Amino acid sequence: MFYYLIKHFIGDSTFSAITVRSLLTLLTSFMIVIILTPSIIRRMRRRNLSQPIRECGPKTHLESKKGTPSMGGIGINIAVMLSCLFWSNLNKMVLALFIIYIPLAILGLSDDLMKFFHGSSAGVKARTKLLFQIAISLIFVNYIMRAGILNPTLYIPVLGRELMLGWLYFPFVVLVITGSANAVNLTDGLDGLAMGCSSIVALSYGIVAYLTGNAIYSNYLEVPHIKLAGELLIPACAILGAGFGFLWYNSYPAQIFMGDTGSLPLGGAIGGLAVLVKGELLLVLIGGIFVLEAVSVIIQVTSFRLRKKKVFLMTPLHHHFELSGIAEPKIVFRFWMITAILVMMGFCIIGLNILGL
Repeated sequence: MFYYLIKHFIGDSTFSAITVRSLLTLLTSFMIVIILTPSIIRRMRRRNLSQPIRECGPKTHLESKKGTPSMGGIGINIAVMLSCLFWSNLNKMVLALFIIYIPLAILGLSDDLMKFFHGSSAGVKARTKLLFQIAISLIFVNYIMRAGILNPTLYIPVLGRELMLGWLYFPFVVLVITGSANAVNLTDGLDGLAMGCSSIVALSYGIVAYLTGNAIYSNYLEVPHIKLAGELLIPACAILGAGFGFLWYNSYPAQIFMGDTGSLPLGGAIGGLAVLVKGELLLVLIGGIFVLEAVSVIIQVTSFRLRKKKVFLMTPLHHHFELSGIAEPKIVFRFWMITAILVMMGFCIIGLNILGL
């Protein structure tokens, strides 16, 4: 909205530059969350809408986290959407990301509300959630194909080549989106863990979007030049700003949790960013913490069904370290550091193209 007003009354200026608008987006998103979250906390406490604690989770959580308000994702989602509407030019790339973000936010909100109404940690049935996520992913991939945003190819880093997937591109994108959404959802188990990691990963993809959207930078790095992709830096900075604001209240000990209302759309947005900048394979590295969290659950369930034995003390992985005696803040901070290191490794892999390796 402000972008179009600036273009109309001022024309091309410093304020219309993507870098300046990204900074303004970050600040806007941050301030919205900072202002809204205390009100959300008060309303949730007044209505006794606290996060239902899993009976099968760590016993310490039954006391330390009991009564903590949830659905803080409402403030995050409002901040991300409004700041994008204010400062983005709403091109096809940004609209494609909204196709994922908005429905997943609604799904997450529905899941949280059902948990509160039923008074348990069981919300929307897992099968229903998965089918809804698949449907959203198919709508997303159908839109980007019909709008001519991307070709149905898989970019392979280092080799610098694109592999034509054809009709396989549809199930591939579904796997990326649903996998990312559920992996971030699984990671949301300790104060500040999922939000911190999500903010770092989202920013990294925002930078990749800026580079691939610029013909000069993409040519120098020998990565695919994707027209309009640079505008994705705006929603990435919106997530980062919302993340900073939410961590103000969500850092240990948390005053509020984001719930599925926040974790599902954030995970879906990260998967969407990966698809839109042709960085799906990099997501395995950059989003390594999310991958490890999800894989730990798969390993645990498979081992218990086949061998009747556990591999980890408890899953997702962060609970294993928690039961090993490591303090919650230390686990969270270490996972943030690992994510930052993995992001740097991801950028190093992108840089290998220049060396012709």
